Amino acid sequence: AAKQRGGLAVTDAEALGGAHIDADRQGEAWEIDTWLMSCRVLGRRVQEACLDHLARAARADGAQRLIGRYIPSPKNAMVRDHYAKLGFTLLSEEASGETLWTLDLAAYASPELPMLVDDKAVAGAALELQQ
Repeated sequence: AAKQRGGLAVTDAEALGGAHIDADRQGEAWEIDTWLMSCRVLGRRVQEACLDHLARAARADGAQRLIGRYIPSPKNAMVRDHYAKLGFTLLSEEASGETLWTLDLAAYASPELPMLVDDKAVAGAALELQQ
């Protein structure tokens, strides 16, 4: 399976930080392997911008859905509802607290964001498939 690697560097007067996402193509779906974000960008809608880039790249590759997995740990408890807040649907939940989520790309609509995301600046890194 091809691996989709991407990231957004988000800066303003506070030099906020950034985000990085890896996804593996699994047939009709892209499965998110890693979603890493600086705590400094949480709550600033950067996660929505990241999802939008990932969804557009997945659609362009013919994917019909995204799959995300939350694995609980002390460090990521603050993002337990990450996928739910982004519009994913819960598929399953394990006794350990691990959850599996899906997002139907046909139903996904790009959000209006209070920031400008320069697609040209991230196109090479965020939307290029790595074989």
